Amino acid sequence: MTTFLPNQWNARWIAPMEQTKRHPILFQDFSVDGPIQSAILYITGYGLFEASLNGQKLGDEVFAPFFDDYGETTQVLTFDLRNLLQQENHLEILLGNGWYKGRFGFVPRENRYGDGFAAIAQLEIVYADGSAETVCTDDTWQCRFSEIMDSGFYDGEHQDYTAPEETCGVKCLPIGTAHLISRDSQPLCVQERLPVREILHTPAGETVLDFGQNFAGWVEFTSQQPQGNTVTLEFGEVLEKGNFYNGNLGTADCRFTVVSDGKMRTYHPHFTYFGFRYVRVSGWQGELNQEDFSGCVISSKLGRTGWFHSGNKDVNRLYENIRWGQKANFVDVPTDCPQRAERLLWTADAQVFAPTACFNMDCREFYPHFLRLLRQDQRKRNGGIANYLPADPVFPDPCPVWGDCAVILPYTLYEFYGDSAILEKHYPMMRDWLNYLEQQDQENGGHWLCNYGFQFGDWLALDGITENSYKGGTEDALVSTLYWYNSVHLMIRTAEILKKEDDLAHYMSVEKAIRNAVLDEYFTPSGRLAIDTQTAYLLCLRFELYPNRERIIEGLKTRLAKDCYRITSGFAAAPLICSVLTENGFEKEAMRMLLREDFPGWLYQVSMGATTVWERWNSMLPDGTINPSGMNSFNHYAYGSVGQFLYENIAGLKGTAPGFRSIRFAPLIDARLGWCSAAYDSVSGHWESEWRIHEDGSVSIRLVVPENCTAKVVLPYCEKAPFTASAGELRMTYQPTADLLHPYGSNSLVEELLRDDAVKEMLEHYIPHVVARATGGDREIAAAEIGRLPFPPYLLQDAENNKRLIEKLRAISVMIPQ
Repeated sequence: MTTFLPNQWNARWIAPMEQTKRHPILFQDFSVDGPIQSAILYITGYGLFEASLNGQKLGDEVFAPFFDDYGETTQVLTFDLRNLLQQENHLEILLGNGWYKGRFGFVPRENRYGDGFAAIAQLEIVYADGSAETVCTDDTWQCRFSEIMDSGFYDGEHQDYTAPEETCGVKCLPIGTAHLISRDSQPLCVQERLPVREILHTPAGETVLDFGQNFAGWVEFTSQQPQGNTVTLEFGEVLEKGNFYNGNLGTADCRFTVVSDGKMRTYHPHFTYFGFRYVRVSGWQGELNQEDFSGCVISSKLGRTGWFHSGNKDVNRLYENIRWGQKANFVDVPTDCPQRAERLLWTADAQVFAPTACFNMDCREFYPHFLRLLRQDQRKRNGGIANYLPADPVFPDPCPVWGDCAVILPYTLYEFYGDSAILEKHYPMMRDWLNYLEQQDQENGGHWLCNYGFQFGDWLALDGITENSYKGGTEDALVSTLYWYNSVHLMIRTAEILKKEDDLAHYMSVEKAIRNAVLDEYFTPSGRLAIDTQTAYLLCLRFELYPNRERIIEGLKTRLAKDCYRITSGFAAAPLICSVLTENGFEKEAMRMLLREDFPGWLYQVSMGATTVWERWNSMLPDGTINPSGMNSFNHYAYGSVGQFLYENIAGLKGTAPGFRSIRFAPLIDARLGWCSAAYDSVSGHWESEWRIHEDGSVSIRLVVPENCTAKVVLPYCEKAPFTASAGELRMTYQPTADLLHPYGSNSLVEELLRDDAVKEMLEHYIPHVVARATGGDREIAAAEIGRLPFPPYLLQDAENNKRLIEKLRAISVMIPQ
């Protein structure tokens, strides 16, 4: 988008003579004389601004000039006013607090970048006869104060239409223009409007609007309230025991209040947003009608590129939860959550979710803004990458997993969009991050291990001291070192692509040194991994660091059984678990993880009514109460990274060349899904995949390959050898070598069989004591394979009886979702 270079500015920064919490409107009247050839307005402000001309808001965007490191850069917006100018014109600039001066940050504070409102604007008019005129902000402008008494992303917005009119002059400020840059933020606006699904009257006597979906945005309503009456809207994500709940918001107040002047008006905030499904309404006079309210969904405007649907309604709901989580946390920048006093740019969340994000939406122009901010901040840290932006000294040490976003995210963008210029642009940041890690290692003994300083490790894993501990049981140093190793490996690929031979040789030596250090420290001489956790096995497999792959696979298999096939990993590995399991021959275990309906699992959240992905596996407990451990965001997209598994493994759209010029089509076909249909609009063309299990047990597949692309087709349970499909549509039906209609057998888990009512009745007949133990909370029995049940006397089992049971189970045909 076009803007002035800094030395072309004739306008001055201006500010109200009086700086109060009440939000100012800076304005100027001007005339236009004659037909216009062009009229471009260049404008920005501190903190946020909305511009209007002759009473009409310019554009449909919100929160301009968007998130930035205002101490270094501020984006400039442009508006084409050629068809909007009249002979007499009135230009206004409404200012709000925003990130610049509102309360914000991990340690929330006001005035992070400055303590006053300000704006700069320059309107360049060229008349049809070639003459030109400029309207600039200067000390001739005037100021009046708006109805917005205060605003902030954490505490909402307060509007008072009975406030007395106040005006003042403006002053020019000694602020330069060298830091003003062309915008790199994508359009940020209201994307859709949701109606109120239901008006609830809670057991606590509250009136609550239910929009049926957790999202980021605000509520707009139309009403004629009595003069002086105050209406308050409070925002929450869930109900607790049927009552409104907002106890997970930290110090955020999250309310929108309006004092009416008695006129019929349509109200909405201007400089705040909320993460919510439910809205508690208080102070309302008269009848409350659903039709008077609208939920305005705010998100960066990105084109949709991915679609996924299956025969399993809960998996479909999970997929939609992932999409809604992305929309709610793509508010100009990738945030961790949209509701509490945080909403920060956490780097680990961003890097682990990036593949799913790029499947769902076209992120080519979204992430560069975030990466530019990371690079600007990195220059202040001797190459270190902040754990989040804006950075605070709470977690002073940049650390792997989080900081590795500097390498993983650019490389992910290259994989999806096939443009090596992405790697070239961000190569200095990638290089400086790895140089920083090398320097830190040398300063701490030169062991090629991240065994120093603060490390997040496997954050929020379930195998820590307690299930609610912040950290899991995998040693921090192993987690961080494996991610360091992975980043070095990606850097080797990057150096090869960009033909940086000197760097290539260096990083190959670093990779070897880290590999040797990990093998010496964490593996026994026989090749057994000394850290016996899901996360350790999963990361070693994903990053291919082991002396003997078969020993790692065997260790993971044993570990999964010990964990009763329940997820114990945290942020570092849980988002990868299904993909890694599938890639290493554990397809059945991967589907067990995906389809688990109790805690911990993705479908547990769905069963509890979730419409987005949660921060914790059990942010809400089975009894409907909120987890008392804290940190309970109900809209946290990190665990939504399983969306990559849905696209790549279940649908079979796994890219194998940059820009998806080729894929590996090896869909994971499962009777519990019945069928799957997916599509991806890649930069190389439109891909479609589909598979279906039919009533006779046959499987049909359909694959659409774009022009100049290829697909390696590896069909499961198919006697046909893998083959390459070229551009066009491939259709095929085959009889699988496995009996997909009769999935039960000796390796079925007790808990899986108990979910089928007809099978449960059979189990109660043959092994009643096993059923009693499994349904009574004995995890070991519930997670045991029916053909390998423990044989203690108290289960009163009989070998022949069990054999007959298994024979009957194999004869059961399941209903395939259609």
